[in-house]
Amino acid sequence: MSLNDRYLEIARQLKNHDERLDKLETIEGLGGWVLIEEIVGPVATFSFTSISSVYKHLRILGILRSDRATSNDPIRINFNGDYGNNYYYSRAAFFHNVGYVTAEGLGVPNIHGGYITGANSPAFWVSPYDLFIPCYSRTVVYKVAQIIEVTFADSPTGSIFLRYCAGIWLNTNSITRIDIATMAAGNFVAGSVLGLYGIR
Repeated sequence: MSLNDRYLEIARQLKNHDERLDKLETIEGLGGWVLIEEIVGPVATFSFTSISSVYKHLRILGILRSDRATSNDPIRINFNGDYGNNYYYSRAAFFHNVGYVTAEGLGVPNIHGGYITGANSPAFWVSPYDLFIPCYSRTVVYKVAQIIEVTFADSPTGSIFLRYCAGIWLNTNSITRIDIATMAAGNFVAGSVLGLYGIR
């Protein structure tokens, strides 16, 4: 291949690369979810900080397991470092042969984010986790969140729990920080991962 042909080949590859970038920007511009940050365990707390207000909504997706000696480890969610009694939540758990149970918290120091698989659960079992925060940067309303999670606690029947949770933070500030941790002093083990996504 001549030197001129090499230059032409490089130019063609650069053109294709630019076209792919243009397509990616177009997809994002149409409202696709964009990965902002990903945190991989082991960690004590998943802390997403300095969250920009350029997105319309936020979503956190991943899998979780704790190192605490339990098969159902409760999760807490806090916004902007606020640990005062400024949260309300409701949750419902569904499981086979029992039906469902519900609970709520009024004026409490965090949103109850459901439960995840713990150290007493079978090896390699994890909990899928989905946290959605709509309109997180609007400063004329309190902030709300909804969570869907599954606790694969054990193998006997009735030991897999599907939970729906919802919470409100009594604050109109834009959310710039999200902390997710266990209620007790547990840690998230290796293999746990959460990604923060935004949609424009």
